[in-house]
Amino acid sequence: MLATSWKKYEMKDLFKVCNSKKKLDERFQYLSTLPYLSSAKGEVNRIYNSWNGFDKDFANQFQTTNYESRLWELYTYEFLNSHDFEIEKSKSERPDFKISTSEGHVYIECVTSNSMNGGRSDLMLKSANYELEIDFISRIGSALFSKLSKKYYDLEWVKGSPLIFAIQPYHSSESLNMNVYNVVKYLYGIKIEKKLDSKGKLSYEFNKVVNQKRLENGNLIDIGSFFELPNSEFVSGVIFTNSATLGKFTRIGFQNGFDSGETEDITYFGIGYNDSSDDIKPAYFCHSVKDKPFENYNHGVTFFHNPNAKYPISDDLLFCTQCKCERHQILWRRLNFYPYNGSNARIVKTKKRASS
Repeated sequence: MLATSWKKYEMKDLFKVCNSKKKLDERFQYLSTLPYLSSAKGEVNRIYNSWNGFDKDFANQFQTTNYESRLWELYTYEFLNSHDFEIEKSKSERPDFKISTSEGHVYIECVTSNSMNGGRSDLMLKSANYELEIDFISRIGSALFSKLSKKYYDLEWVKGSPLIFAIQPYHSSESLNMNVYNVVKYLYGIKIEKKLDSKGKLSYEFNKVVNQKRLENGNLIDIGSFFELPNSEFVSGVIFTNSATLGKFTRIGFQNGFDSGETEDITYFGIGYNDSSDDIKPAYFCHSVKDKPFENYNHGVTFFHNPNAKYPISDDLLFCTQCKCERHQILWRRLNFYPYNGSNARIVKTKKRASS
């Protein structure tokens, strides 16, 4: 079905090197050539070809200097596309996307958190470790504050419309394991404490906290929560996920038939939200992608509503997990499957021996 639709126009190849004189990003080279990433490569190329709005330098930057940001734009586009919005390029390509909805135009700007001192994360490695909370908040806080400082809300074509920042942490492989509760702490300045009451039932406490940021020299400073910063009322909310990884593209690419033929199945396992009312620990999951091809670009995505938004977003505009802060309490509306993080286990087909 996908291949049939592609016959309507000439396909572009995101993996055809644009400039042989520029140094290629090592991670791009891995994605281009490693057999076990063939389904991720096919899925990434499919998304790139599904919209003519990616800018002219997109492929060159994806291959060389801006791999992470471009990968995140591809994911964000496909997430928006799953809603059947009309998606356009913004004027002067600022912000990244303009969507037309029943509520009017909404603008989305993509942002990634990057490592200190110009370094980069190694997205090919899956870490089993967790980052220090303060370092995670420092990096996503710097990224969001940088976007807020650009004053997209003052652009003539954005004025009077909702503006959303969409962020994916890429500053370290450990950051991919950090869950949404750290994001809650930074955006709202509230820490969620889970406890079991005297009857063994799960209860929550919501404590107001002051966030800190680690400077490049190692010193710590207090910072305000994002939704309390000056001019943050012009940001209607923040989309967050840690799912824009090659693991996600691999699973969906396998579902869409882009594998090279060597993969028998992919087992997706990890931890996620536990809806039990008497268990303080997260729930474990383990799924066969072949037997249960349920994966999509909405799983693992959370939209955080700004309680002070000048142009608020309705609860039903985005199909993903929703988070709100009302009267200093955090309220959730989760999808039925809500992973915090996970990994793939690839099962390779057994090669038949030639008969003697």
